[in-house]
Amino acid sequence: MKKSIRSKIMLCVMLVVGFAFLASAIGGTEYFLRVLEQHIVLEEEQKQEQAAKQIAYIQNNIMSLAKQIVVDDEIQDCMKMQRDEEIIDRLIKASSIKETLRRYINQ
Repeated sequence: MKKSIRSKIMLCVMLVVGFAFLASAIGGTEYFLRVLEQHIVLEEEQKQEQAAKQIAYIQNNIMSLAKQIVVDDEIQDCMKMQRDEEIIDRLIKASSIKETLRRYINQ
């Protein structure tokens, strides 16, 4: 069966248009995936930077608290406390130290 010229032209045009749509879809998909990947990487980098800043902030707070504890005479005296002291004296000192530490933490 012979195809007419018109049907041959229509077939060629449809093939060209089909390939153009296919190439456009493939190119669009690749571009979209590339943009999506860049966005995800940027978002994860921002999350990591935020986590690093939070960790550094916590470390600084701990260092500051440790320095305050080291120079506090009351806490140091309690650390040197002898076991033969009266239990009531030890409890009073422990209570005092707890209050001092609470003050440091709540600063």
